[in-house]
Amino acid sequence: MLKLTAAAVLGAWMASTAAASALDDLRWSKRVLLVFAAPDDPRLAEQTAFLSAVPTGEIAARDVVVLLVPPEGETTTLFGEPRGSRGVAAIRKAYDASAKKPFEALLIGKDGGVKWRESRPAAASEIFGLIDSMPMRRQELNGNDGRP
Repeated sequence: MLKLTAAAVLGAWMASTAAASALDDLRWSKRVLLVFAAPDDPRLAEQTAFLSAVPTGEIAARDVVVLLVPPEGETTTLFGEPRGSRGVAAIRKAYDASAKKPFEALLIGKDGGVKWRESRPAAASEIFGLIDSMPMRRQELNGNDGRP
């Protein structure tokens, strides 16, 4: 029993370490919306349309970067900064996102933790409502950057 518990703890630690390293350069500065989809998936077009409809600056005001994570290859920055690409294999592994799932969206908080996971496109108001309810975001709105 002790061996199983130790193995479970070690496995969880290794998964969190992999997740942290996949997007570590964005920790404490960005919230990351990962959109796992093929570039030709109509749900990606729907998610992009939802985000494109928000007033200019709303995504940046929440320190959000939106990354398309296709089944293979490199990521594409859909909205926000920094621009550039990342290998998708490490991100898919870190966030347990199988290439067999046709669409999935994850919101990663500034602390690196998964805050939301959905298998359908979500309206920007839903995503922003979640972000705005987070303690760190409320601190930011009160003039504190929320960093530990």
